[in-house]
Amino acid sequence: MNQDAKEDRKSFAWGFLLMAMLIFYPLSLGPVVWMAENGYLDNSGIRVFVSMVYFPLEWSHENNESVEKLLDWYISFWRA
Repeated sequence: MNQDAKEDRKSFAWGFLLMAMLIFYPLSLGPVVWMAENGYLDNSGIRVFVSMVYFPLEWSHENNESVEKLLDWYISFWRA
């Protein structure tokens, strides 16, 4: 395999990883809400870590009405 093909594969892999993170990061909030409400995240250290990880979504929720509506709608599925 030549160097250009290796670079193309590497670029594709990084692009795919970035897209996966952009999709799965906000989607992972639902299961985390479910775990918190069902007692699986009772440890305060875990709660602090989770609040730090999801701070960008929390900030967006509080500062953008469209994001607020979208996240409220999505989380409602996990609370049902």
